[in-house]
Amino acid sequence: MDCDAECYTLETRRCADPLLRSVHTAFVLTMTDDARLDALARSGALRLCARTFVQHNRGFRRCRKPEFVQSTSTDLVHAYCEVALRARGMGNVLILEDDAEVLAAATRADFAEVDAFVAHRAFDFYTLGSAGRQRPSPHKGHLRLAYTGASHAIIWPEATRARLLEVYMPRLTHIDSDFLAMLPLAYTFRDPLVGQLFLRTENSHTWSAMGLGQARQARGGPVVWVDRRLVGLHLWWLGVRYGLDRDTSGWAIIYRNECCNAAIVDYGASTALCTALMGVALALATGVLHSKRATKHIG
Repeated sequence: MDCDAECYTLETRRCADPLLRSVHTAFVLTMTDDARLDALARSGALRLCARTFVQHNRGFRRCRKPEFVQSTSTDLVHAYCEVALRARGMGNVLILEDDAEVLAAATRADFAEVDAFVAHRAFDFYTLGSAGRQRPSPHKGHLRLAYTGASHAIIWPEATRARLLEVYMPRLTHIDSDFLAMLPLAYTFRDPLVGQLFLRTENSHTWSAMGLGQARQARGGPVVWVDRRLVGLHLWWLGVRYGLDRDTSGWAIIYRNECCNAAIVDYGASTALCTALMGVALALATGVLHSKRATKHIG
């Protein structure tokens, strides 16, 4: 696999006094002419590393990509693989998605603690903002992740990027749930440092609460219908409960419990309720359909 000059272009930014001194390079994944990059820059994200490459992606609809790239989520997987190719030999690399924003409460001292950790500890990835389940670790101030559901701001070591390139890419629909979630040595800081808003986007329509892949979602049917309603409920709950459709400060609430992510607990309860209600609705709909068919047959 070679670098794709047709679909991607790089823009270089530099910072003389970066917050992460041992992570020399960052990549920002963005689409060509995407305005979200402005909010990322205003938040200070371009000051995290000494050198930042902004990787502009033309998108799978505007340039030729492998056959498996048929959605925004698989297009994003392809963009990550492009970074893995370009960043060979660069050591630890920070990869930011263009909706990432450095949180107002994050301090230089916080980033210094993260920097010391990734410079001297073994890890598969270190996220600066996880929406996944957390658990304690022996390293004070740093939490192990049992699951991660966000990929907008992650420090990737060399070995993990190489592993991504070894994976059969058509199997990956989402970089977080299909790849990162499988890695055992996942860490995050005790407080969120970089967040993102949770909005309804083209990419959010590819999310799956049940782990359905791209091909299964494309086939449709009742299971996919329920799955999409669960994702919609998740986005609605994050907006209503934490205000994360408007303001990234809600990330502090997600991190309020070090051992068990409160947002996932709340989401789990709401998902269970929604699943039960959807099951009842499907049962009723199926019963009505069978009743109509039976009536038509009798008539």
